Amino acid sequence: MFLFRRGTDRVTPAQALQTTIDGDAVLLDVREQVEWNAGHAPGAVHVPLSRLVTGAALP
Repeated sequence: MFLFRRGTDRVTPAQALQTTIDGDAVLLDVREQVEWNAGHAPGAVHVPLSRLVTGAALP
């Protein structure tokens, strides 16, 4: 399932949200803290990319 791929595998934002609600997927937001504070998708998991590249573990 891909949100940004063309074709039959593409899902809508509503389908992606439902998939995360159902527990079948996780939305990982890798934006920095200031960007996260400005707004984010409900239920998203926040781990800034700058932390991931230094070896931080995923929650």
